Amino acid sequence: MRNSGALRLWQYYMIEGLSSFVCSLFQQGVFFWAAARHGFDATQCLLLGSTQGVAYMLSAKFGGAASARFGYDRVLQFTMVGTAATNLLLWRCEWRWIPFAIMALFIAFTGPFWPSTQASVLLAPSAMRAPRRLGLYNVTWAMTGATGFFLGGFLVGHHVDAIVWLPGIAMGAQLLLFVGSRRGGRGTEAG
Repeated sequence: MRNSGALRLWQYYMIEGLSSFVCSLFQQGVFFWAAARHGFDATQCLLLGSTQGVAYMLSAKFGGAASARFGYDRVLQFTMVGTAATNLLLWRCEWRWIPFAIMALFIAFTGPFWPSTQASVLLAPSAMRAPRRLGLYNVTWAMTGATGFFLGGFLVGHHVDAIVWLPGIAMGAQLLLFVGSRRGGRGTEAG
């Protein structure tokens, strides 16, 4: 596959873990942010959740095909730029309905992100066998995502805006690390 597997296996797990963490923060906390900053009521938050579901259904189908066609690493980088730009450029927008736009765009970018990440874990140079890689992928995803749920409550209580801008910063930082790691050359990993 062209443009795939350029990082070491542990680097893909780091990308996966941090992304799972910030996606959990955003996807659970955005409802509190929408209520606090834009006055959303329970019905509007429910519609915001529906926007999340629709955006993911549409983007997940496209995401797997795009990843296979354009290269997993390339799609990972594209989605990091997209999620970072969405959150960092739109979180201060005062338009009342901006939470819908942020939700739809953020989730549309995560649709291609997850198939690309999983495929990258499978294709990265390593002696580790596929079942173990996938098992570690699932454990990493679950543990870091759960941590995002727990810390999300703290952020909502102390700085509700961080629910939106922190995922943007994290995805942008990952992109810089991704590009910097690729410049260092392709490495192999034994385990």
